[in-house]
Amino acid sequence: MLNNNLNDSFIINLDTLKSCFEVMALKTQQNQEMLRQAQNYLDNCKKDPQFPIILINFFDNANENYDLRWLALVEFKNYIKDNWAKGVAKSTKPIHLLPDQFKRDVRGTLLNLLDKYQDRPFRKQINDILKIISANDFPVHYQELVQYFINNMQGLREVLKDDQMLFSDLTYNFVSTLKIVMTEKSRKRQGDQRNLFYNVYFKLLEEFHVFWDYFHTNTQRIVGSLNEGNFQQIERFIHLARKADKIYISFLINGCEEMVENQDVLKVVGLIIQRVNELTENTRNLRNAQGLENLYKEFDKNLYKYLYTLSMLQTIYPLVLREVLVPYLKLIEFIIDNPESFSEYTLRAAVICLSAALRRYAYQEEDIMVRKRPSADKFEEIKKQCAAEMYQFFTQEKVQSFFNIFLLKLLPIRAFLTENQDLSKLDDFIEIGNYYFFVIKSNVLMNRK
Repeated sequence: MLNNNLNDSFIINLDTLKSCFEVMALKTQQNQEMLRQAQNYLDNCKKDPQFPIILINFFDNANENYDLRWLALVEFKNYIKDNWAKGVAKSTKPIHLLPDQFKRDVRGTLLNLLDKYQDRPFRKQINDILKIISANDFPVHYQELVQYFINNMQGLREVLKDDQMLFSDLTYNFVSTLKIVMTEKSRKRQGDQRNLFYNVYFKLLEEFHVFWDYFHTNTQRIVGSLNEGNFQQIERFIHLARKADKIYISFLINGCEEMVENQDVLKVVGLIIQRVNELTENTRNLRNAQGLENLYKEFDKNLYKYLYTLSMLQTIYPLVLREVLVPYLKLIEFIIDNPESFSEYTLRAAVICLSAALRRYAYQEEDIMVRKRPSADKFEEIKKQCAAEMYQFFTQEKVQSFFNIFLLKLLPIRAFLTENQDLSKLDDFIEIGNYYFFVIKSNVLMNRK
């Protein structure tokens, strides 16, 4: 629990606070006036510097009602979101400056909560709080979290020897937490902390590689347990494998500027594409399997999420993906050529990947080709290689076939959106249509020499 180390200025009535949580927990059965009064009291509590301490201590009290503890944790998360970062001064809400010692106590308390709570509702809120804090403090001001990750990844080496431990909530939650932090850091890397960041980055990458490599080398063995009917474990394994790949991709993106031509990165991306190939084949085989409809949906869902991830790589890491461009294009072609075997979402993701490849590798918009440009001569060589591979792959027949899939199988599905559906769902198809219109209009691929 947090220490009561802020200056006292007001004593919150704990019974009244608990009553407010009870009203909020039963909000569907309460009148609006009671909810308004409860929210007003909570807003007034925020003026008290003891409020976040009381919230986290209330949550950590196992004698209290589970739902009320969850509400206290959500309220604590919102308080941290509104007050933690230096940039919150732009907010329209009242800002409470948090003392450095209090922040240190919160960071330490969160690590204890990660070890203590594994049930999903609590853990999700704890991860959300950690995401907010890590975006601003990791790794410079959160070395304890760095060590937490390293210690747990070293412990995972023992977990890998026991499949039952691999499927445990403890392992799944740790991987989920690591993914959240690394993904957030890939979006908000702070340039003034580069040296320390990359020291931490390579330590974490080295430790995580052992865990990630296990998933790559054991995918077929564990998926092969389909015959034993361990569907729940297979579902968790698929989730873990995808989370592990996302973490690895986040590592790659975080090190993007320094690792554009690193052969280890090329190998990792190649292995991810190989895994997606395996997932594609397994998904296709499950399409009409009796009694395995739910498992098919799980495989298909993970497949289209992988495809979206690869599409993201094209934007952020195009030079690396270019090294495996041909197998990547063949993977997408296989999915598009077998529309009966995959869901609309997977087909859409495949067409988006293909369209993005046209934009990035056929027309080579230089501002998006690289984040850190190589020498001029080498860049020209890369452009020529991209063009040659794309022109060899995109024959006139293939372009027409892909365009037909888009027009006849995907676009009509979205053309009949109900008035209650979000029209932004059409954005992907408008973008795809623009790409293909550009292909035909430019006459580059349809009438190449």
